[in-house]
Amino acid sequence: MTVASRTIFDTVRLLSEPEAYDPPPPSVRVRQTHGSFVFLAGGFAYKMKRPVKYAFFDFSTLEKRRAALERELRLNRRLTPEVYLDVLPVLARGEGLRVGRPGEEAGAVEFLLRMKELPAESFLAALLAREGAREGGGAPLLARVAEAAAAFHLGAERGEGAAEHGEPGAVRRLLLGNLDECAELPAAQRPGAEIVQGCRAALDRLLGQLEGVIRRRAAAGFVRDVHGDLRMEHIVLLDGRVVIFDCLDFRDDFRCMDVIHEAAALAAELLQAGWRAEARAFLEGYLDRTGDDAALPLLPLYLLHRLLVRGKVEALKAGAALVPAPERAEAAARSRDLFRLAGELSARERRPRLVLVAGLMASGKSALARGLGAAAGMAVHHSDRVRKELAGLAPTASRREAWGRGLYAPEASARAYAELAERAGRALAAGHDAAVDASFARRADRAAFERLGREAGARLRWIECACPAEERLARLARREARGGSVSDGRPELMGDQEAAYAPWEEERIVVETSGPKEASLRAALRALYFP
Repeated sequence: MTVASRTIFDTVRLLSEPEAYDPPPPSVRVRQTHGSFVFLAGGFAYKMKRPVKYAFFDFSTLEKRRAALERELRLNRRLTPEVYLDVLPVLARGEGLRVGRPGEEAGAVEFLLRMKELPAESFLAALLAREGAREGGGAPLLARVAEAAAAFHLGAERGEGAAEHGEPGAVRRLLLGNLDECAELPAAQRPGAEIVQGCRAALDRLLGQLEGVIRRRAAAGFVRDVHGDLRMEHIVLLDGRVVIFDCLDFRDDFRCMDVIHEAAALAAELLQAGWRAEARAFLEGYLDRTGDDAALPLLPLYLLHRLLVRGKVEALKAGAALVPAPERAEAAARSRDLFRLAGELSARERRPRLVLVAGLMASGKSALARGLGAAAGMAVHHSDRVRKELAGLAPTASRREAWGRGLYAPEASARAYAELAERAGRALAAGHDAAVDASFARRADRAAFERLGREAGARLRWIECACPAEERLARLARREARGGSVSDGRPELMGDQEAAYAPWEEERIVVETSGPKEASLRAALRALYFP
């Protein structure tokens, strides 16, 4: 058989024979993906790239496959040098093939990446099947995975070369380009038109909402050269240590990403597999280690993208002729499920958020609302500012009026809340999230905003800022001594406000705001954005 006449089927068959290896193993097992074959032989795993060309990678020539394997070796040795060993040539030997040694590259007909074979029982999915037999049982394991992923991310390369892939335009091209590829799959594998349209609308809304956030994070160094494909099948536990391997090697723009994007990849897979408590444990552990809770508003965007990416990959496998029929059927079922989940998530994310931050004077609601607005790229409408604007006053103009008089009389308050609702409503109508910072002491005002949320089709969330009276009193005293505050709250008004404050009946998130602002913001972001 000549090199010219040998097909990929022949190469796979010949490399499946023990005689191709030195020394010959007892047997050779073959695994395959849409982009590679892996031969498991004698305690080693030998990866061969498929001679295929897709929109997102090109392994169509021998040199391109060799370069891809060498790149894969270099990138993965960042994480697991003890697993990734070398790239070896495949040489013709009579009618068969043999795996050569380093230095025998001349005349090679193929190349293989040699790795240590990892025991099947050490993979994260297998470990979760045991540890997670009861709900949430795998959470401690995912906390350890989070520690390993966070440590890698904190030390990962950053700079202009990585950051350019995280600019808003690059992110938009990546996400919408992937959706286009989903829509262009063969009819038997592609998601339905309704799912595609819904996902496009959700991605467009989120990309527009978060454009400034994405740009700011790229400039601040949160876009790094990371793993690129952080999933359960790429995580093992070896000698008690979490090991992450098999990073994405074929496109820099697929691998250089905002670190929260990479965290979303594993979270999406855990959610799709039904491991919700484990997904939350991973995110909690990751954010506890990195302190990057401000990234959470990006999570829905990247969860949606990763569901679509995995749906596409499984669809490609379902349509691959070289994949055995039972595996194609399983891949097709997974693809349909992933596209279904993407459709459900997109239906939620097409609707803007209305976040209403409420509480007594000096409870920290304005600071919390500002923090949420900055993290999520949403406009925040503050009642104190609007109230003074309507009265023709500067924001810091002090009005020492009695409770319920002047700017704070019922009719003035009604005008202020109506204006807040008008401004928030305009943002929601444009598809943007909105936050409102006000006391919301009266049930009538709460009901008006509940109605606004329903009519706008928004996802409304109440946040009550809870802070002990002694801390609020101390804050008011410090504020009055400092001067220049937008708020007119004063210690002598606390009792009147508390007496007039209607008890809560609405479902709400209660955030303890007596401590550092960062802790309150972290709690609110997790309550709003955790899956």
